[in-house]
Amino acid sequence: MLGLFTWGLVALASKAQAAVPLVASPTDVTHSNTPFSEHRGIEPFTLRLGYDTASVCNSSTPGTSGFITSKDSRGGKNSIFFWPFESKNDPKSDPVILWMTGSQGLHDASTTMDQFLRQFMIAFPDLADRDFIIAGESYGGSWVPALATTILQSQGDTSDDVKPVRVQGGDRGAASPSYDSHNRPHINLKGVMIGNCLIRRSVQNIGFFETVCAGPDNLFNTSQCLQWAPLAMWCEEHLVVCETDGMTSTTCKEAEEKCNAISRVVVEEMHRNPYDFRQECHDPEACYSEMKHINEYLNRTYVEQALGVLEDVPFVGISCDVLEQWEKVGDLWRSSDNHVNYLLKSNIRVLIYVGDKDLYCNSADASPR
Repeated sequence: MLGLFTWGLVALASKAQAAVPLVASPTDVTHSNTPFSEHRGIEPFTLRLGYDTASVCNSSTPGTSGFITSKDSRGGKNSIFFWPFESKNDPKSDPVILWMTGSQGLHDASTTMDQFLRQFMIAFPDLADRDFIIAGESYGGSWVPALATTILQSQGDTSDDVKPVRVQGGDRGAASPSYDSHNRPHINLKGVMIGNCLIRRSVQNIGFFETVCAGPDNLFNTSQCLQWAPLAMWCEEHLVVCETDGMTSTTCKEAEEKCNAISRVVVEEMHRNPYDFRQECHDPEACYSEMKHINEYLNRTYVEQALGVLEDVPFVGISCDVLEQWEKVGDLWRSSDNHVNYLLKSNIRVLIYVGDKDLYCNSADASPR
């Protein structure tokens, strides 16, 4: 989940996602909600921390979990869970990596996350001026570039003005973030990393055909490939209608339905695991039995309490209901190549990496064309 080739962060990638002590002392922030007043254009928020992450994660760096809660742009309430871990490499200077695997979101989601990150920097000022990297996979090809673009566009030029951050009721006495041109905590974005990503469906869709017909572990025989080749070519030519007519247009929906045929054959008829097509899987929602145990574990009362999670907020590893809602509004296949291009032009490093046994987000569709 980071720039493995240029930044020398392989150890950090495999071992950590944040660094340094996260609170100045146990009395600064507790298991109850600690208020932070409005700060330089950032919404007031409360910070709620878990009290015993070590009992949940048996690691030398168990981290500090919790929630940041504040109003959203529509006047509602957002509570975002976070769980940063210290680096085992160089915890005083390693970059901060934001990792959110899976998940879908519209533009409002990137705006909400932008606000959350600035609130996080206020709550944990020791991390505020670190290099910042955003990492994700699969649908992360949509939200990672979108969030990175929102961060850059919303903060404008940086400012060297550095002033102490005060928590309501006292001075943290710790480092403080620098601020952007809008007087909000500055996020020192340096790069993004996206694994097996979906960037632009109309360009990448041909990868399904190439994966099942031309790869080292191809699933279709010669006659099947000859049968499916015309559809693959048709999709490469016609899926662009989703970009011209809109993601929720009838023409787009019909093209998507037609062009999903190869993946349906592999998953529903050949019963292959879409995330490792070498493996058989008769229930796509349960290809990994570990997910059931993870769900059960994270929903145990003592685990929720240790992590600072309210009991009425269950953990759901895979939500098909959420997936369907995003598909209905056309966000599932929305192109993000414009965001990637913007990041590159802004001198933000972009790493795209792929495994070659994933069907849904395959290596063939991520290859340069």
